[in-house]
Amino acid sequence: MSNVTVRGTSEGSLAVRPEIKVIEGRPPKSGTDEVMIGKALDGRFEGLHIGGSFELKKNRSVKVVGVFDGGGSAYESEVWADLDTVRTSFGRPSMVSSVIARLESPSKFDGFATTVETDKSLGLNAMRETEYFAKQAGPMLGFLMGLGVSIAILFAIGAIIGAVITMYGAVAQRSREIGTLRALGFSRLAILTSFLLESVLLAVAGGVIGVAAALCMSFVKFSMINFATWSEIVFKFSATPKILVTALVVGAIMGLVGGLFPAIRAARMSPITAMRA
Repeated sequence: MSNVTVRGTSEGSLAVRPEIKVIEGRPPKSGTDEVMIGKALDGRFEGLHIGGSFELKKNRSVKVVGVFDGGGSAYESEVWADLDTVRTSFGRPSMVSSVIARLESPSKFDGFATTVETDKSLGLNAMRETEYFAKQAGPMLGFLMGLGVSIAILFAIGAIIGAVITMYGAVAQRSREIGTLRALGFSRLAILTSFLLESVLLAVAGGVIGVAAALCMSFVKFSMINFATWSEIVFKFSATPKILVTALVVGAIMGLVGGLFPAIRAARMSPITAMRA
């Protein structure tokens, strides 16, 4: 059981949102009990598929005639129906909760907003769509960010501890090699640098594997409740080049931190003691 957003639309809705593409079936006809659904909802609920039907409200059945692609936006988690059908179904024949307008140029927004907000008969506030969705997603975004950061910190601590254990083991197993290198004239700085470099390279290799796994997450869809509307929204993670590069850099730093103390121990080894081990 879950809530799904139903949006009342008109014939000009697709023109206002050029990013919306009907990928299966057709758009609903105006004045009919037809709807189209976002591809994220296709098959997720009973009746939400091409040719299926469901009750918009008790004893008010509607038929699904199309599926649309919203370019990964929140629209893909919505049901689009005729505006009058939605109004009459819920007993609100003269009401709308929001109006979307497409301006000829982004530079004209300030003038448009001033005109709308100074007209007291309208009683509306004008904002850009990006700002509107940012406010809608605010609590959910904060929750996801907090959860993600907490998990990242825990995994980072675990990765550093793993690097420390791995490098201490490497130092213990190579004590004779370290002693031989020191006897041949290699400086402590050279020994320190070599172990730090090894630790960083191992961390970067692990980071590459992690990045590859993260790329696979773009094929997995997740669903959760939008805290602002209490309706289900389906989304997926999209790893940008900036995020991937940042992940590799942070991984290298964790390898550097994790390998520092084992490298210092290796550099401080006495050649004689190391060769006797």
